[in-house]
Amino acid sequence: ELLPAEAAEVEAEVEAHHLRGLLQWLREESFVLRVAEWSWDWSSDFPADAAAVTDVEHSLRCTQAHREFRELFEVQAQEYLQRHGLGQELFLSLAARHAEATGAAPDDVLEGLV
Repeated sequence: ELLPAEAAEVEAEVEAHHLRGLLQWLREESFVLRVAEWSWDWSSDFPADAAAVTDVEHSLRCTQAHREFRELFEVQAQEYLQRHGLGQELFLSLAARHAEATGAAPDDVLEGLV
């Protein structure tokens, strides 16, 4: 049986493992290419001037693009969770504990996922 300090260390390693795993999953070449292709397809629908984006209300088309973009990442993340037998709530609690443990200076993994 593990001592409390040892159990906490093992738990921290599991948290970090899955956070790194998801980040690597999101950086897989096939997924990155899918995102790049999607971005290329949508690029002409967005204003070329960055200031114009904040000056006007977003069009329904931009809202649709944002939803599709978010869904690309959600589906990819869900695949990772399913392959590793993790529920979404469990993963979010792992991420929250990891964030609490890293404190005010989030590590590269959390920065990459956010």
